[in-house]
Amino acid sequence: MGLALEESTANPEDQIYEVDGIRFVASANAAAYLKEATVEYHQGLLGKGFRIRGAGTSTC
Repeated sequence: MGLALEESTANPEDQIYEVDGIRFVASANAAAYLKEATVEYHQGLLGKGFRIRGAGTSTC
């Protein structure tokens, strides 16, 4: 599963979510891991990236 901060178009089988004006597109396989998860963008001394926290997920 990969995450990107860019505009893209969704495939017909993708799941599309919108939270607080931010649009998330996830494949059907990835959508199962994102259920009840929190996605955060973090920027610090060691780099920047997304963090996924929630039931059935680990930080990546």
